[in-house]
Amino acid sequence: MRRVSGRLSSMSLLAVTAESKDPALLKRFVDELVPKLRALPPDLLASVEDGPREAQKFFEQNKHLYAGLDELKELHDKILSRYDWEVARATDALLDDEEPQPITAQTVRGTFQKSLDRAKAATPGDGGYYIGEDGHLAVILIRTPLRAMDQRAFELEAHVERLIESGHYRNTDPQFKHGFTGNLVTSAEEYRDITRDLTEVGIAGGILVLLVVYLFFFRVRALLALGFSVALGLVWTLAFTVLTIGYLNTATGFLISVIIGNGINAMVIYMARFLEARRDQGLSMPEALKTALLKRLKLPAADLRDFRIFKRAHDARNKQAIFYIYTLDVTVADEAALLARFARDPDVRPAPDMVYKFVAHAPSDFPSALQTRLEWVLELFFDAPGRAQ
Repeated sequence: MRRVSGRLSSMSLLAVTAESKDPALLKRFVDELVPKLRALPPDLLASVEDGPREAQKFFEQNKHLYAGLDELKELHDKILSRYDWEVARATDALLDDEEPQPITAQTVRGTFQKSLDRAKAATPGDGGYYIGEDGHLAVILIRTPLRAMDQRAFELEAHVERLIESGHYRNTDPQFKHGFTGNLVTSAEEYRDITRDLTEVGIAGGILVLLVVYLFFFRVRALLALGFSVALGLVWTLAFTVLTIGYLNTATGFLISVIIGNGINAMVIYMARFLEARRDQGLSMPEALKTALLKRLKLPAADLRDFRIFKRAHDARNKQAIFYIYTLDVTVADEAALLARFARDPDVRPAPDMVYKFVAHAPSDFPSALQTRLEWVLELFFDAPGRAQ
């Protein structure tokens, strides 16, 4: 199906309507606009239909193809009757003096005229135009290769809008107005409205969730931290959706608000635990870390020289007990005694040497120094040249 659809052109329909109380103005509108439309790029327009004139011309040229069975039987009987009469007259065996109707091209066309009249009557329009509503409504049908819901439909609509405005039809009839309909523009408008609704609902849902968070914590920093975390998680979710599914539909598009609401739960608990700890102890972040560090190492404050944060993390495996995890570089008065006391503690270890070391290079007197060393080694194992045995 996908291979076949890729080879077949998709023809969507855009109908341009015009309303006026002047039928002559509507016909001028059609006659002037259709040539301009046919000059549009082929990627926007495939064909234009301005009325049933082409169909009527085809019916006229091929009206014998539309004859009914009764008309064909009637013509068949007329031909046989005329043939028998002509044969009887030529052989002096004519018994009936009443001459049948002659068979000519005009009589044959007359036989098919009823079917042609019925086909013309079934063809919409007036005088070769798609004009109805007692001559007050004209329609031009545009067939385009654009697919349904293609947003380039609005580009095509804008092109047609400019062409109509250039005709200045309202100068003739101030009540003249035009519009657009058809599956192309209606599907594009539905897609645009759905996309806008999903965007508005997602943004409104996120704002309301963050508003509740702000009213709960009443802290701008907490709001910014949670907002950034939610936005980052939402971006990852949508990126994963694009890679695995490729799109969202009307059923899954509204899940953005659900993702925000569910994804913020752990972060709200995490932030609440953090603020509760700071509020209960009444300490700033550095003071809280220093207090926890002295308690963990069982050190007096005088023995702690300095500390700095090497890495931050958090343990959220249990939502009811979320913890900060800090990796600290600590400088103490007696490091050897501290390491000996925590020799079996895997979390207390000497810090690795993090100072950058330049690549080693040879001494400035190389290779003369190397040559001296080699001569000294040779003297140990062999007799030096010129030495007596």
